Amino acid sequence: QQASGPFAGSGNVLAAPTTTQPKTTKAANRPNPIKIDESKPTGNIQIRLGGGGRLVVTLNHTNTIRDLKQEIKARQPTEDERDFNLVSMGSPGVVFSDLSKTVSELGIISSAVLQRFI
Repeated sequence: QQASGPFAGSGNVLAAPTTTQPKTTKAANRPNPIKIDESKPTGNIQIRLGGGGRLVVTLNHTNTIRDLKQEIKARQPTEDERDFNLVSMGSPGVVFSDLSKTVSELGIISSAVLQRFI
């Protein structure tokens, strides 16, 4: 005898059956986190993520915007591979387009920046 109750039976499929394999995560494409030199001055930067979350990143004062973007990409889910800019908080927001500038030069240690998807 078959059990009669919720979710008993074969059911119906509304879509055509799929023959492709589900997407796998691309862990190999994920960049490595930045290594912090504890002997040098460090500071925290709060990132307001484009998806609504927050992230606090600890970096050396000599790390660059490129390093900060790499750290954000290393901590985000691999499914979200969109490129983004980092923008200062406040009005007007300044886009940090020069990736070679240090976080200390830009004065963003102990502050918050926005992640804006391109």
